[in-house]
Amino acid sequence: MTDYRVQLADPPPADVLASDPPRRFRPLLTVLGAQLLAGVGIGLAWLWWSPRAVSYLVPDAANRPVIIPAEAETQIAADGRFFLLCLAAGVLTGLAGWFLLKPLRGVLVLLWIAAAGVLSSLVAVAVGQALAPGSNSGPLNSIIHPPLHLHAGVLVFVQPFLAVLVYAGLAGLSNDAAFVAPPQTAPLSYPGTDSETRPDPADVVAAASAGADGGRERGGGGRYGAEPANQDGLPVQHPSGRGEPGRGVGTAE
Repeated sequence: MTDYRVQLADPPPADVLASDPPRRFRPLLTVLGAQLLAGVGIGLAWLWWSPRAVSYLVPDAANRPVIIPAEAETQIAADGRFFLLCLAAGVLTGLAGWFLLKPLRGVLVLLWIAAAGVLSSLVAVAVGQALAPGSNSGPLNSIIHPPLHLHAGVLVFVQPFLAVLVYAGLAGLSNDAAFVAPPQTAPLSYPGTDSETRPDPADVVAAASAGADGGRERGGGGRYGAEPANQDGLPVQHPSGRGEPGRGVGTAE
């Protein structure tokens, strides 16, 4: 019996992605295409979910037709449903940008999902209004059904705003090196000196090492000198038990 096994290819290394810009930025185009398709879906869902508006076509004083909505809540309901759909799409876009565009995390992805979110919302509005049935014309003193229309145009920015908000929130909670600033080391300060006369730290360390070596060479058994050693390399024990010559146990005279 033949054994058929599927081997998954390993993801390309980072150096390969860096040397191939089209391959590196291909996920951005994928996310853009997904958001545009989501815009089409939002437009269709908005069209199906929104209630059909009812208005009256009446003449004014100059006998010109005037459209009077029968229920103002119908217009608000259509805009509210568009808001909820864009709200959900923005959250999903922020999550997708964070997890699917991991190698490109940073300001570029943030701006990309924001711009793509605006385009997605515009596509949704165009699809919903283009496919909506109804008409704004008819005989005077009659009932008409105006087509679907987005009255609050600012709602096209809901999706990009939520996408940026979710992405920035995940970046603030992440330990990714792309968002963590390197530790800052404070420069050494010397009282009474300015930046022009401040000594080089390497010179200070070298001078300290030279002073320590000089103290070992002088020896002499002083308080700060090197201790005398026997043949085994151990310090000579003096009667005082402190390893210092000339400071034995005091006796009464």
